[in-house]
Amino acid sequence: MNFKYIITSIFAILLFCIVGEAKTDKYRCIIRDDPSTTMCIAWNQASGSNPILYYDEIDFGTDYNSYSRSEKPVKSVVAKGLNNKFVRLTNLMPNTQYFFVIKDSEGVSRRFYFKTIPDHQYERLSIVAGGDSRNNRRARKSANTLVAKLKPHVVLFGGDMTGGDNSKQWPQWMDDWQLTIASDGRMTPIVAARGNHEYSNKTLLDLFDAPNANVYYGLNFGGNLLRSYTLNSLISAGGEQASWLESDLQNNQDVIWKFAQYHYPIRPHTARKRNRENLRSSWATLFDQYKVNLVVECDGHVVKSTWPIRPSTDEGSVNGFIRDDENGTVYVGEGCWGAPLRENNHDKPWTRGSGSFNQFKWIFVDTEKVEIRTIKTDNAEKVEELSNYDIFNIPYGLDIWSPDNGPVIYLRNKNFVPAPAPMPAPPPVVVEEVVPVFINEIADFDVKVNQELIEMDLSVINESQPMYFEIQRSTNGEFYRTIDTLAVNNISKESQKFRVLDKRAAYLNLSGMYYRIKQIPKEGAPTYSEVKKIELTPWENYEAEDVNPKYKAYRFQYSIDESVDVGLKIFNSKGREEKSKRFTKQEAGDHTRIINMKDFLPGVYLIKLNIGDKTIIRRLIVPEGDS
Repeated sequence: MNFKYIITSIFAILLFCIVGEAKTDKYRCIIRDDPSTTMCIAWNQASGSNPILYYDEIDFGTDYNSYSRSEKPVKSVVAKGLNNKFVRLTNLMPNTQYFFVIKDSEGVSRRFYFKTIPDHQYERLSIVAGGDSRNNRRARKSANTLVAKLKPHVVLFGGDMTGGDNSKQWPQWMDDWQLTIASDGRMTPIVAARGNHEYSNKTLLDLFDAPNANVYYGLNFGGNLLRSYTLNSLISAGGEQASWLESDLQNNQDVIWKFAQYHYPIRPHTARKRNRENLRSSWATLFDQYKVNLVVECDGHVVKSTWPIRPSTDEGSVNGFIRDDENGTVYVGEGCWGAPLRENNHDKPWTRGSGSFNQFKWIFVDTEKVEIRTIKTDNAEKVEELSNYDIFNIPYGLDIWSPDNGPVIYLRNKNFVPAPAPMPAPPPVVVEEVVPVFINEIADFDVKVNQELIEMDLSVINESQPMYFEIQRSTNGEFYRTIDTLAVNNISKESQKFRVLDKRAAYLNLSGMYYRIKQIPKEGAPTYSEVKKIELTPWENYEAEDVNPKYKAYRFQYSIDESVDVGLKIFNSKGREEKSKRFTKQEAGDHTRIINMKDFLPGVYLIKLNIGDKTIIRRLIVPEGDS
């Protein structure tokens, strides 16, 4: 029995009962400096005095005395109906969780935590990007809730948070932003740009502690994996801002990916908004010159994505841009986080897709590629929350926009992906011309269950052009859901093999599952592979055991003949892992273990015990019980 833990817990409870809860609210994490080693924590000090933020890599709950470090606010600003306090944490470890509470003269806040960004290029990043949350609070809250469920590393927010930039609307916006905090207290940091409904740069300084008075800056994420530029389209795009941008781009040519975010779109996709020729001449030319890969714009209140484009007045250009799949920049946007939607009535020949619905972009970044998805945000309550350890999965219920050319925009790292092999020359003409036949097809598709994973092995022959696939799953063989995507860019006559894992389905309470591959060609209608069905064991086939209704605890006993490792995993009815434990090098003999399940909701669960090479699976019944 861990007496130290029990004493610490009792002390924390007594301390909370004595001092109560701090009069702080409207919390936010802000990135304004190196996201691997710093973080800014801000909140509204509703009442009370002498606030101190206590933090540590270890979670001590609300027991503030146990946290090893503390910081006082370095900046206090009364603005927009809020008493804003800012703590700037430095010398943090990269890719590390930090837990914190805020104590003041009236009590202690709930416990929150954030995670710093990796400082190297070898870990994938998840980013949510969008803006224009203005005055439709229902849509705004839904999008915020999705942030909490998707758990990105950061939100890039392109301005127009409120409609009036006043002391009535900002407290509401901050209250709604609390919905981005996950159920376990995980906070997603924000990088904020200024919109036209932030009536001065001062709003960004007072509420988001912008790193400079001009509110434009660059940040590296993942070492040299990504440099993201936050620009200010409400001040002069030329002059000092353009000079700074060019200098910074020159000095950071070693980064793999370059993104930019700002508010006004250069070429809006609604006729309600005008073109911004100053942004084209000052910024788009630099994006082209220094190969900026992706730009996120706002303000239009429509949905848009472009093919790769660059500024041009040459023949074939339209509206000052021309499509250039080899060297162009992709522009996406334009807002729709809750602002009034407009009609998407101003497409261009280089428009990849447009629409009019509430949305934001969900972006994955790694050394090989960037994946960009447009997420419809109105159904957040139906979307399953991702695990902290699996933030690149596609959760159940997520509504991904899928225009005719596919749901995912891929940007490829030319220095990573092998160049396509040259197409073979046609054979010499002897009697009649022989036209070569190029194969572009799925050669083989197989599905099997391997412990907690369902493995899908796919072989393709790809001799002519890149291939794009969606991996789809169904519980009844009729209605399919896309759970992953795959791009095959390498051109080869040889069969190429790929393995895709479904980490959620192996322990679902179902008798079987259906899988198929949807192939999306560059032109024409999609095609589908044959359907593969796998058999799952219904939970009713497993022996049932009860959980103690009073103490919400599960007791399991086992005997071993020699020293082995013992592990367990508990899954809910959606196939999601709820708890895992591992006991290393257990001695021979009889053992009894008790698993605390007080945090489990009433219902049926599956427990998988690994005792050396032996596996035991049982069905657990968690009753309502007494607490």
